[in-house]
Amino acid sequence: QQSIQVALRGDSAEHLESETSRLICRCIARGYGVACVNVNGGVDGGEVGERALRQAMAAEGALHPVEVEVEEGEKKWVAREAFDAERVEEILLGLRDSVYDHLKGAAFRLEAVAAFTLTDSTLITSEGARVREVTPLTDLVAYLVVRGAGEGFSSLCVGGVGGLEAVAKWEELLDGFVARAVDSANAKQLPLTFSWRKQTIILDCEATGVLAHEAAHMLEGDIYTGQPFKRVRLPEEFMLVDDPLLEHGYGSFQWDDEGVRAKRKLLLAGGNVRLLHTRLSAPSGDEAGNAHGVTHKPRPTMSNIYIAPSDWKPREIVEETREGIYVKSSSESRVTPFSGLFQLTPEVAYLVERGEEVKPVRGLRVTGLIPRILASVDAIGNDFRLKPNMEKGFNVGEGGPHLRIRECRILAS
Repeated sequence: QQSIQVALRGDSAEHLESETSRLICRCIARGYGVACVNVNGGVDGGEVGERALRQAMAAEGALHPVEVEVEEGEKKWVAREAFDAERVEEILLGLRDSVYDHLKGAAFRLEAVAAFTLTDSTLITSEGARVREVTPLTDLVAYLVVRGAGEGFSSLCVGGVGGLEAVAKWEELLDGFVARAVDSANAKQLPLTFSWRKQTIILDCEATGVLAHEAAHMLEGDIYTGQPFKRVRLPEEFMLVDDPLLEHGYGSFQWDDEGVRAKRKLLLAGGNVRLLHTRLSAPSGDEAGNAHGVTHKPRPTMSNIYIAPSDWKPREIVEETREGIYVKSSSESRVTPFSGLFQLTPEVAYLVERGEEVKPVRGLRVTGLIPRILASVDAIGNDFRLKPNMEKGFNVGEGGPHLRIRECRILAS
């Protein structure tokens, strides 16, 4: 794995490069065993395998991976524009200058980091599988703090499989990035009378992605059953999708970490509930394909998770909302998977009155049980955005369209 990182942090600029090679052996005996060594010159693969076997014998369990089709092949994802350090520096300086132009002398602090990782991974199993995947991954992350009446914050994150073309959309997102920071700096405290009141909530694409991400945690098949989603009736056009085959998705792959071929999964739609599985949790080979982790027992986690778009124009969603709160992006979110209790803190939110954004507000959290929240969706936008994220060290794409949710609870803090 080769990594390059170029950063611009106020009065500091950095360029870092690294390269690592590892040999990892995994086996199942009494339990799951793993041994991992860095490759610096010669390595005795047999000795590494013996270590993994000792770990598997020391563990306790009854693990029985389901049978899957034995895969052979190679996939090289394409990077159309090389991650050239000088070009990256130009992009970061251009981002900084654009923020200067937007803020016109206001006090601010900007941190921007662009990173490229090239992973060349080969998986060989005793069952006969032999697959190689070469994945170039590029991302650009920026954080902006602005001083106004108070202090405001916003973030920008773009990226995916590929080269610099994967971050080209930063310019399209710049206006919203700066506006969120300025508006959050000048936002008024949400009145305490809103606390625990049921409100109509509009989520932008990034906030929708957060909701999709947290919903996917409730569908990890090694622990959870998805039963809470079977107790509610979701809107007819609602679809929660996990798709590792998206061309530029940040969580894309051809084979998972057990060598199972990736496939698009419709997790929630039309009363059907499907779980994310590894070979160790799946009831059949067809359900495996979301294993993540090579230095520990693989876990079933999302890849590119999103809510599918429908036919509402985002502007129409706002215009046809008499009263509500418009949530843009998220600074923090969490879910309790067994109960489905969800909380989201927006970067900034806006009061909506008679179909118009009236003023920015702060000091609020959106909360509720995810199955009930999804069942209360009454408008799904025709727009779509997918953004990068990390989940327990694994690359994830998350996104969706604008959503409107009826009767969602608000906590004022």
